[in-house]
Amino acid sequence: HHDDFAVVMGGLTTGEKVIKNVSSYDPTTNTWTDLTPLPAARLSGVADLLPDGSVIFATGGGGGFNDTTWIGEFD
Repeated sequence: HHDDFAVVMGGLTTGEKVIKNVSSYDPTTNTWTDLTPLPAARLSGVADLLPDGSVIFATGGGGGFNDTTWIGEFD
C-alpha cells in the first residue's frame, strides 16, 4: 500500500512465466498503472516502505532460490 494505491511486484503470468512487472492499483478509479519493473523477474517477495519513503523488496529468485534484496523509489 502506497499513497492509497496497492502495489504488486513480480509474480506469474500465463504459462507460469516468472515476471518482473510492478503495477499499482488505484481503487478510487478502479485502474492499474504499470511502474518501473524490477531489475529481474521474481516469483514472489515481500516489500515495505522505509522511513525515507523508498521501498525495499526481498525475494528468492525465479526458477531456484537466490537471495535478492532491492531498494528503490517510486517514480
